[in-house]
Amino acid sequence: FLNPVTDAIAPGYSKVIKKPMSIGTMINKIENNQYHDIKTWEQDVRLMFKNCVDYN
Repeated sequence: FLNPVTDAIAPGYSKVIKKPMSIGTMINKIENNQYHDIKTWEQDVRLMFKNCVDYN
């Protein structure tokens, strides 16, 4: 979950997952003040786990 998933490590990932999310991406969003409330951060956390379930 730390780094963005690539097709090199998960073949076909980009075909299945249209909105990828990782902890690294969320850290970057925090550092760039892209989260204006806890709800948007929570949506990204949920998206990350949903992507995991959907791909696997």
